[in-house]
Amino acid sequence: MEPATPARSEKGPRRGTMNPMSAPKTTTKKSVSQRQQQPGSGSKGHDGTVRIKDERPLQSKAYRKACAEYAYAYLSKHGYRSNRMKPGWFDSPSTREFFSVCEFLLERIDPNLIVSAPQKKSTPEDLISIV
Repeated sequence: MEPATPARSEKGPRRGTMNPMSAPKTTTKKSVSQRQQQPGSGSKGHDGTVRIKDERPLQSKAYRKACAEYAYAYLSKHGYRSNRMKPGWFDSPSTREFFSVCEFLLERIDPNLIVSAPQKKSTPEDLISIV
């Protein structure tokens, strides 16, 4: 079961579920080429790509808790099983558990993908190389 959305003011509709991964947006969506053409839309990297500021409130404990609850609900609903999986589990997962969740999510995207088991010193960069 996904966590319910907190009550909203009368300015907007209520929603049945909350997706904390989608932060409130203050700008309209634009294509990458449009963003590159506008001055001040973001800083450009050496390769010409535009870096866009992450607007999610990552310092907020409430936001992080909502994200963890959303992820927990998603994993439970879609059949992920772990002996340690319970509320609060996302606060400090081991490297092996983190890779196990990532492997599960990647297999949902592509069932034919084979992800190698994490080594003792695996890093997030190792996971990025898989993707």
